[in-house]
Amino acid sequence: MLTRMARVIEGRRDDLAALEADDVGKPLSQARADAAALTRYLSFSAAPATRSMETRSLISMATQSSH
Repeated sequence: MLTRMARVIEGRRDDLAALEADDVGKPLSQARADAAALTRYLSFSAAPATRSMETRSLISMATQSSH
């Protein structure tokens, strides 16, 4: 879910930056940097969950094949 959110935000970065700049009055360059940072934070946060899911999948496959 977090990885998907990061991809969507990355794809709409300029639109989101324009909205942020209009909403709070910050420079567009800063709003773009903020949107880029958000995608990095989401991707970073998603990594442990992704690894956990992969590990669970491997364990499940291993236990199913041993029965």
